[in-house]
Amino acid sequence: MKVTVLGCGHSAGTPMIGNLWGNCDPQNPKNKRTRPSVLVEVNGKRILIDTAPDLRTQFLNNNIDDIDAILFTHAHSDHVHGLNDVGIISRRDNKLIPVYAAESTMRELKKSFDYAFASDVSHYAAFLEGHTIEEAKPFKLFDLNILPIPQDHGFGPSLTYRINNFAYSTDVKCFSDVSFEKLRGLDLWVVDCLKETEHPTHSHLAQTLRWIEDIKPKHAVLTHMHPLLDYEALKAKLPPHVVPGYDGLQLSL
Repeated sequence: MKVTVLGCGHSAGTPMIGNLWGNCDPQNPKNKRTRPSVLVEVNGKRILIDTAPDLRTQFLNNNIDDIDAILFTHAHSDHVHGLNDVGIISRRDNKLIPVYAAESTMRELKKSFDYAFASDVSHYAAFLEGHTIEEAKPFKLFDLNILPIPQDHGFGPSLTYRINNFAYSTDVKCFSDVSFEKLRGLDLWVVDCLKETEHPTHSHLAQTLRWIEDIKPKHAVLTHMHPLLDYEALKAKLPPHVVPGYDGLQLSL
């Protein structure tokens, strides 16, 4: 399995509009962050988790020209508003791209992107095939067992996805005890870490490091990072098996 961090920035990216870098050194390319998404390549298939608004740029930067399925963590704009960009793949290959999401997320997707699932316009055909999944219930995709793990995003729910011994936990404020136990035995955990200070909808550095110490993944990567978190300054504060993410980071399991 190969995991590519396509984007690891927070909802406005780094730099933010106005060329605002916060504490980030603009000379370090690892501080240039697009909105969060990852690509998982396994068994010859490419599974995209979330469609960030920067998806076109992410695909071009990483030479990605095809995907086989999409998993959605939740329906916030920084995780779904690149959805139209996968339409070019559908039209080129004449295939519907399957998407998987919890019921509430699927409802929001079909509300905002109804034409992507069903269209009466001949020159702009539907390009997605929707599949509603149940929280905490494994489902099969390309002979893989995928486990959607419910988590609290502060003002609403979102999902971790566990695929074999990899898990992706963006946009999480806290876990229930039941959900937390399902994260044990990981080789790689890409996990939310917005700032050093507490936030109402995201984990912060001290909490994320406590989670990692408890779960004990072999390797952990921090994502959804605010411009206040400079790559090198943050890296200096982390244990050896934990690193800040950066756009284009590739990891093999």
